Order: sequence, then C-alpha cells, then structure tokens
Amino acid sequence: MKNPYWGRVVCALTVLTMLAAPMIARAQGYSARHHEIVSQLQIMAQGTFTEAEWNSVLDRLDQLLVDTRAAGDWDGVIETQVIRAKVMAARGNHAGAMALMQGALKEFRAQPLPALKKVYVEIASLYAREGDEAGVKRIMDEFKSSPHYDGRTYSFSGGFGPNDPLVVPRPTVAIGDSVSMTAMEVQRKRAQHAPGTAFPDFNALDAAGRSVSLRDFQGKVVLVDFWVEGWFIWRRDLPYRLGVYDRHRRNGFEVLGLYIGRDLATGQSFAQANGITWPIASAPRPLLHTLGILGDSTNFLLDRNGMVIGRDLYGSDLEAAVRQALSR
Repeated sequence: MKNPYWGRVVCALTVLTMLAAPMIARAQGYSARHHEIVSQLQIMAQGTFTEAEWNSVLDRLDQLLVDTRAAGDWDGVIETQVIRAKVMAARGNHAGAMALMQGALKEFRAQPLPALKKVYVEIASLYAREGDEAGVKRIMDEFKSSPHYDGRTYSFSGGFGPNDPLVVPRPTVAIGDSVSMTAMEVQRKRAQHAPGTAFPDFNALDAAGRSVSLRDFQGKVVLVDFWVEGWFIWRRDLPYRLGVYDRHRRNGFEVLGLYIGRDLATGQSFAQANGITWPIASAPRPLLHTLGILGDSTNFLLDRNGMVIGRDLYGSDLEAAVRQALSR
C-alpha cells in the first residue's frame, strides 16, 4: 500500500544524519546493512507496496537486531531500533514506536554509546508528532542531564528547499561532536503547531508582488500547502488534491500554495501547466523557521478560525478532513 508519510521519515533520517556526529564504520558490516534497508525504504516511498512487502522490511530489521545483539554491537542495536521506530510511527503506530525508544533508553542509558543520542532525538520527534511540546522539553532536559549530552544548541540556516542546503555553523567544535540539541529544538518548534494550535499569521508575496496572508481567507477552511514541484509525494498526490479542491471550493474550501523553491516563477509555470488554480506565493523564510520546516513537503489544514486541525494530509485522509471541517 502507499505510504505518503514515509517520505517525511526519510527526510527525518537525512536531517538526523546531518545533525548527528558521523560514527566510525564497524568492521562487522552492520552499518552497510542499515544503509541498504534505508535505501529500500526510500524506493518504497515512491510506489505502491503490499502489506507483505512492508512486513518483509520489518523482518529484515528484526533479523539485523538479532545479529547485532549476538555480535555485541550495541550501537548497531540502537541504530536498528531507531529505524524500526521511524517505520512504526510512519505507519501510525506511535505508541509502539515510543515504547520501543523508551525501552532502548532504559536498556542503554548508562552506557557510553554514541548512537544513543539518536534515541533522544527520535523520542523528541514522536512527542512533536502529538503536539506535546512539554514532552519534547522533558526529553531535552533529560538529555542535558545525561552523560550523553554533547554541548550547546547550534543555530542553523537554510534547509528550506531542495536547492537550499541546511547549514549548521560549528566553530571550534571537534569532529566527534554532534548537534543533537539542535535537532530536538527543531522538533520543539514543530510541536508548537500541531492540531489544536493557532496557525501563525504571515505575509507572503505572489508572482505579481502582491501581499498574501491568512486574513485573505477569513471564514474559510484552508489547506496551507508547502510545496516544490520536485517532491515526489507532493507531486504523486497532486491529481487527488486538485479533485478535492474542485469538489469543495464552492463550499468554502481554499488552498494556499506556499512555494519553497528559490524561484517562484518556476513554480508558477509548473502550476499553470498542471491545472493548479489556487493562489500561490513564496513561502516566507521566517514562517518556515517558525514551523520547523526543513525542506520537506508538508501541509496544514486550518478551520474557519485559523486553527490547525490536521497536518500532512493526503488522499482520502485530506478529503475526509475537509468534509468534516466544512460541516462544522
């Protein structure tokens, strides 16, 4: 089956790799097996796969867990569990993913294992998915008081589109250090804008230089869609999103496309060529930073009062949420 959320998990794995310290390759070759599985998951994000095929990946992770435990490769055990937790969360089993990560933390907390930093970051990510900013803060505090704490939180810039690399300045920092706190700070920002919170106001500019803001859509149910034409999941879902827009716009539904690419004219040309008629504007960089968006396609569904009622909605999930919001 299609999994529209795995693309965000792959992005999370990529960002985490950039933010975490590189580990020395292990002689046993388990690191290569981890990369093979992540590569397979990246491929699976771009098509339709059966439940059996997804279970086959989980079976490979389970076998890798057995092998790394037998070899006493505890960093490998942790790496395997983190990947498995990401897959579980992407498939809707947040409670199971959290239990897996908390179990790993309990088992290895006292050991000086570099990979354990990724467990703290993944727990922060799981809290952020639920809009639990207090939970993110708790795990950050726990990390800071642990022997695994790796120093200050670093500022970051960029990372808002495929051609805008994430830049994390690290002056006078040793090669072996990481910036796990920065990754958790991003998750804290994401938790602030989960369902039930007010979407931040903003001013964006369209291709004609006109100002666009949420005030222009007052009283409507709005899908704020952060996009760039090169993102596979966004593009794959575009025909369905066009259909939802056509079916419900007369009833008070609107889409605002906030383009995260560098050149809005490129986005505008793509929109015209593909039948997109909803308003399009450049995504303001301060808004991307506030929302913790790091170059990944995402969307927020807002009710008539500008409150977030859903995030990362695609396909039939989007249609159902729009119908419910319009009926209120």
